[in-house]
Amino acid sequence: MFDQQSSQARASWYRSTPFLIVAAAVLVTAVGIYAFTNLGRRSGNDTAHYSELERHRAEQRADPTTNAPAGLGANTSDQTAAPVVNGQIVAPSSGGEQTATGA
Repeated sequence: MFDQQSSQARASWYRSTPFLIVAAAVLVTAVGIYAFTNLGRRSGNDTAHYSELERHRAEQRADPTTNAPAGLGANTSDQTAAPVVNGQIVAPSSGGEQTATGA
């Protein structure tokens, strides 16, 4: 009767420290092997995908009828932004000097 109480108080085998350490090591190893093998498999697909994208971009650059959407570097005007110095807009003068204009 005394032996039954001591066996019930003892931890189960799946809660013992050595089992938990071994289980954690096996889990980490399995995850590492899975990640290593899948990374090697995916790199070929990525390379093919990106080479197709580069081919398409080169095709677009070579086609003169392709127009760039507005706002993506298609600015053809000669206007540039005027610099601001001490809170005032500095406008270039014809003599090469810059003069401050009141705002």
